[in-house]
Amino acid sequence: MQKEQTEALRAGIIGCGRIAGSIEEETINRSGFMALPYGHAPAYRAAAGVELVAVADPDGAAAARFANRWDLPNHYTSVQEMLSTEKLDLVSICAPSRFHCELFCEVTTFAGVRGIFLEKPIALSLGQAKTMQAAMEESNVKVVVNHTRTFDPVWQQAKRLIDTGEIGEVSAINARWVEGWSFGGSHLFDLVRYLINSRPVRAYWDSETDAHVDGGGAAYVLYESGVRLQVLMLEAAPGIEVAIFGTNGRIVVDSYGPRLYKRDIDGISGEYQLPFPAMIYWKSAMVAAIEELAAAIETNACVTSGLEDGVVALEIAVALNLSGRSGVPIDFPIVDDSFVVPSA
Repeated sequence: MQKEQTEALRAGIIGCGRIAGSIEEETINRSGFMALPYGHAPAYRAAAGVELVAVADPDGAAAARFANRWDLPNHYTSVQEMLSTEKLDLVSICAPSRFHCELFCEVTTFAGVRGIFLEKPIALSLGQAKTMQAAMEESNVKVVVNHTRTFDPVWQQAKRLIDTGEIGEVSAINARWVEGWSFGGSHLFDLVRYLINSRPVRAYWDSETDAHVDGGGAAYVLYESGVRLQVLMLEAAPGIEVAIFGTNGRIVVDSYGPRLYKRDIDGISGEYQLPFPAMIYWKSAMVAAIEELAAAIETNACVTSGLEDGVVALEIAVALNLSGRSGVPIDFPIVDDSFVVPSA
């Protein structure tokens, strides 16, 4: 019996800045491994079962240029007008994070919208995040957060290796990262959550810069499982690096690709490298996230990184910023809903 063809879900984008589309031109010729497309507009064009039809941005000229670049039939300066006119199923929120709460709540009031693809950090305070959670629950909208690494096939393979015990029990993760605790760190903290399935219990930031800036230095996060995450946050670095240490081996992922190491049985002779299992299905993380959101709308399936996961990543960023200012470790849960992390 031939499978019945369903109508494509209609998608729109709010905000036509870098991550919405122009990042594609930045990454297309970048060295290292990366599955493109890498921006919202090109990912919608590549994803199955969805159709990008409109963009909204208060800068009308920018919206017009964006619509022309990505062959969109319509562009708007008003989010409400776009939502009222286009009858959208999916909406990407690509505006700066300081506008996320207001835009998110507005989008959820439109009955036809069934899914939101939300940029990170999801908000700038835990109070804003809780407001967004309430709006999500009331509207029953599905939400996926653009934590790109969590949807990346390399990291999904790394998780399979961890879950099957290939490196034994994970005890520690060391990371070299960039772009601050709330922005770039959101990717890392969600990735760790995904890999070890554990919540944070304590965080400490030894700030090397002004503690009132979401900047660099060394940080430590302890998880309920006992895993210790150590992060060196740099303002600029030649790529990121993550090393996952287990009782029987380790996994390293950096700009040279993923690598798997195992310890000799006697535990004395050292370790040896094994081939990292091939990526059988190599797909853009952005495309995978959009298709997962579409599937969640149709089947009510769980998502790999949702709003609740974005809240946990934000909570770690808040804890580290509070630690940097106070000079002491911060325990979870965080009770300060009003603290605003420095961000865009």
